[in-house]
Amino acid sequence: MVTGNSGTISSLSIAQDKWLNFSMYPNPALSNITIQLPTGSNKANVLFYDAIGRESLTTKVSNLDANINVSVLSKGVYIVKVISGDKIGTQKFVKE
Repeated sequence: MVTGNSGTISSLSIAQDKWLNFSMYPNPALSNITIQLPTGSNKANVLFYDAIGRESLTTKVSNLDANINVSVLSKGVYIVKVISGDKIGTQKFVKE
């Protein structure tokens, strides 16, 4: 956060204690990926955003290793956002 003469400007970053470190593989992928949540995070919402920021796919996972069908996505680069409780993680994903 930055404070100046014109007021306060909030940063767009996520506080480190709110980061969710998850694994995602394979990447790139054709039809399925696995999202591996960290220990202690057993439920999460997984959102895929295309290159212009449109939400392309949303799913819920309820175990540490979740298989997600991505065959409905068009070829391209996506941002995957995983939200579990009050923690958020993002990674780049390539759909072949």
